[in-house]
Amino acid sequence: PALLMAETRAYLRYLARYESDPGTLLTQANGALAEDLGTEHYITIHLARLSPETRVLDYASAGHPPTCILGADGRLKASLRRTGPPLGRRPDQPCFNGPTVVLESGDIVLFLTDGLDEATNPEGTECFGIQRALDVLLKTLDPAALVVPERILKLLPPHPPEYEATREDFRSRTQITFDA
Repeated sequence: PALLMAETRAYLRYLARYESDPGTLLTQANGALAEDLGTEHYITIHLARLSPETRVLDYASAGHPPTCILGADGRLKASLRRTGPPLGRRPDQPCFNGPTVVLESGDIVLFLTDGLDEATNPEGTECFGIQRALDVLLKTLDPAALVVPERILKLLPPHPPEYEATREDFRSRTQITFDA
């Protein structure tokens, strides 16, 4: 998987030299990666382009869990959903752009990995899930602080009793936040 991610990153960096539209980039990468991924692998990705001057966020999401936009008051303003299949699943299917989002001062954009969807309790009967991650985030949200992921980690016990994921497992799952 690490080599596939490196390959995906290389494709996207190369393609981004000639194209800036997120949906087009993911569509092109999907076609290029499909042969290498085979039938056993696929890649989910949320690709966004932010214009800092206008605070306009354009995005496309290939099978990835939603990206969440929280207002300065901590309320969920938008959920940026999937706009195409995971890369490698359907090489001829395009990935479209989602609706353009205009961010306001103080908005927080939270990109979460699909690892949160996959983390389960020891019985494998319940997922941690995006909603639970948002609930934890909203309990700790301080819009003046940009260290939101570290604050989330501090809420989790060293070994959550009902979940397999430890704090280090949770830390290793990619999360990116930025403040508008």
